[in-house]
Amino acid sequence: NFLDKNSEISIGFANEKALPFWERHNWIGLCKIPLILKTINKNREYKYEYNSINKFTNIHENIWRENTNDKLDIIWTKEYSNWRYILNPQSDYNIFEIKDNLKIIGYIILKKYELEDKTKVGHICQLVCHDKYIKDSVNFAINYFFNLSIKNLTMWRISDESLFFNDLGFKKIILKNKKFIY
Repeated sequence: NFLDKNSEISIGFANEKALPFWERHNWIGLCKIPLILKTINKNREYKYEYNSINKFTNIHENIWRENTNDKLDIIWTKEYSNWRYILNPQSDYNIFEIKDNLKIIGYIILKKYELEDKTKVGHICQLVCHDKYIKDSVNFAINYFFNLSIKNLTMWRISDESLFFNDLGFKKIILKNKKFIY
């Protein structure tokens, strides 16, 4: 609703290091960012095939276009995805295609990081697939991180989808030092 009422604005995602700069330059906090968290305590079953890739192609761009809406300002073209995650990465990303009987049906981008207290966390940066493949893909991510002895999995979610909270056991946490800004 906010975006619909204010067409001449820009929305940003300020991390804890950048937020003071943006606030000094008259950007305003729109809301705190919801993060969802799951404690990982065992491997899970998944049935689709996950293969590591080192390049995005037209197939991945088309999958993104088929599984998103038109209300986003960043179009995840293959060029942008390759630049963001492979050519100019800000973290060490692990990118996997999701396949069903040799057909590429989506992709998932994972990274690991440490909190200030040295707790290791696995994060789903991007999960692009039809809704019916989400649970399987999250289970793959759980196994991936569990096998690296990482016990916490996070993901950004804007909506409170029952799949994540009821079926997959995530809980919502609000980050105090990160905000959407405009």
